[in-house]
Amino acid sequence: MFSSIPMDTYLIMLALSLLHITLPAGVTAFTGIIGQANGFLAMLMIGIGFELRLEKSQVAGILKAVIIRYGMAILFAAFLLFPAAAAA
Repeated sequence: MFSSIPMDTYLIMLALSLLHITLPAGVTAFTGIIGQANGFLAMLMIGIGFELRLEKSQVAGILKAVIIRYGMAILFAAFLLFPAAAAA
């Protein structure tokens, strides 16, 4: 576990935080730029590696679940958006 670079980084940053040691502004500015790109790159790599193979029976089940979820979300959103109409 300690041979993992991300894990080592988290432990070092945790120790620095507990000791109230701050990094220089230049370091945080540089790593902030890289960190902002990290989410995009992670989603890009997942998208590139994602291969969807579904049978027709599976598509029907997924479509049903999505319709139910979005339908319930719309109902809850409408209830919260128009509370006076729901109470009357």
